[in-house]
Amino acid sequence: MFTKQQGFTWFPTFKTTTLLALPILFAHVIEGFFPFINTLLAARLGVDALAAAGLVGAVFICVMGFAWGVTTSVGILTAHLIGEKNESTSGRVLKGCFVFCAIFCIPASILFWNMGPILLFLGQDPAVVEHAAAYFKGLSFGLIADFGKFAIFQYLAAYGRPRVAVITHLVALPVLIGLNLCLMWGYGPFPELGMFGLGLGTAITYWFAFGLMLAYVLFTKPYSIAIRMHTSLKTLIATLKEMLKLGVPIGMMFLIEITLFMVVALLMGRIGTVSLAAHQIAMQMLGITILFAFGFAEAVTILVGKAAGAKNLVLAREVSMVGMGISLVIMLLVALSHWFMPEVIVGLDVDMHDPLNEELIAFAIGFLMLSALFQLFDSARIVAAGALRGLKDSQYPMWVALISFWFIGLPIGYYFAFYLDWGGMGLWGGLIAAVAVSLVLQFRRLMRQL
Repeated sequence: MFTKQQGFTWFPTFKTTTLLALPILFAHVIEGFFPFINTLLAARLGVDALAAAGLVGAVFICVMGFAWGVTTSVGILTAHLIGEKNESTSGRVLKGCFVFCAIFCIPASILFWNMGPILLFLGQDPAVVEHAAAYFKGLSFGLIADFGKFAIFQYLAAYGRPRVAVITHLVALPVLIGLNLCLMWGYGPFPELGMFGLGLGTAITYWFAFGLMLAYVLFTKPYSIAIRMHTSLKTLIATLKEMLKLGVPIGMMFLIEITLFMVVALLMGRIGTVSLAAHQIAMQMLGITILFAFGFAEAVTILVGKAAGAKNLVLAREVSMVGMGISLVIMLLVALSHWFMPEVIVGLDVDMHDPLNEELIAFAIGFLMLSALFQLFDSARIVAAGALRGLKDSQYPMWVALISFWFIGLPIGYYFAFYLDWGGMGLWGGLIAAVAVSLVLQFRRLMRQL
């Protein structure tokens, strides 16, 4: 994509980064509709089924978040090979990831198949557990396909073709809806399977999307040539080791961050139901807007990987700065909307004219304003971490995430919330402190690397 070997070419870099980041972003947004639609369908089965869908979603994102993080290494390693002008050997990376997916899915599927007794042991409502256990069992049939399609997505993104994933997810979306409706309620020749049908329909959709993407790489040049090249067992094992060395810290970093937000939500619940509900409003918006940062972070990871593979650190630095700049500008616009139009945002979820919601609205507005500041720091932090991953530096961001979130942000937030009696505002203050420290440490590391 890049041709200039030295010096700063801001506009071409901006254009290339944006054109790669937007399809990545769209692919994630479209796939994000999968659990959203499943939640709507589960709600039609009743309150217990709806609660079960939320429970499954929380566990699913923890287990899969780790595997998705590991799978991210496919894009990084492929980008380096492309930068080294050695893309003809890139097929070994995707094959190595398929081996990892197959191995990881064995214990993951066993876990999903036995989540019922585990949830009961953890004290969950038996009626909710019955629905959740059935949902988990259905989903277990599609885990390897979900990993596989994400691996192909990373592989194609490294080649600058993330649009394939966008098209695939758009095609798969009506398939998901149709299958889940038929399998949940038994329309036509299909049996009525309830929540198991919801999980099974989702699993079949994963296999459908995986099949489309696999067919694309198997029958489209240059991917087909790279994939069909013979890979010895020794090379495959070496590639798998390299992938795990790079990808496991990425997966652990995702897991560290995901579990922290789960703990913060539990602490919000201790403060009060109103605080928890207001926190959910802020997190709902954060979950949407922060996707922009993740989209640009993945693009920066790939482009920095290519530049590093070509031994062009000047370009890698430029891509990093441009990516962070774009992400900050976008999040500044988001922050301005949170600061100057919070009532509009809160009004999407709450009746602003109901006097019973007065306390909830006040908390939600306060949390949104703090969330805006959090997102400014977090957007730059996410892109900086992406740039470091592009340089194959994944362990440092993991340790920084662990220290800044769990040993700095969480204690500060807990102290503010429960000892200074700042409540939920104190917990958000701890989150802001965590991302600020993490940003400073990762930015310093990135500048030293470049």
